This record gives sequence, C-alpha cells and structure tokens, in this order.
Amino acid sequence: MALSTQTSIYVKWAESLQSEIPILGYKLYMSVGTQQYRLIYSSDKNPLLREFNVTNLTSGALYQFKVAAINFNGDS
Repeated sequence: MALSTQTSIYVKWAESLQSEIPILGYKLYMSVGTQQYRLIYSSDKNPLLREFNVTNLTSGALYQFKVAAINFNGDS
C-alpha cells in the first residue's frame, strides 16, 4: 500500500532526542515553491504523533517541510 500519491505525501519524522526538557508535541511546516513556511499540523500535548498525511497537493510543484519540537518554553 502506497502512503504517498501524486497529490499527497506522507511525512514521518524521528523523535527528538536532543532535549533535556520533555517534548510535548511537534509542529509541521510546509513551503510551496518560494513561499514562506506555514503551519500545517500540530500535535500539541502529544509527542507520540510524529506523522501526517499532506493532501490536495499539485503534481510537479515543489514542496518543502520542516519540523519543530514543542516543549514548555515553546518551539525548538
């Protein structure tokens, strides 16, 4: 079973192990072409959720992603 298609991409990231402070969740940001990154997913208060299926994409477009870990101080 394919997790990504021509109009969707399945994004999964590793657990952040570089923090002395407990991770409360993650935020996933996406950029389309040369646009600024925007928040598309947040797993606030749940560090176990480290995946997201991004849908309604345009075939052939450039998409970039970045992930931030969340702790009680805010985003990493």
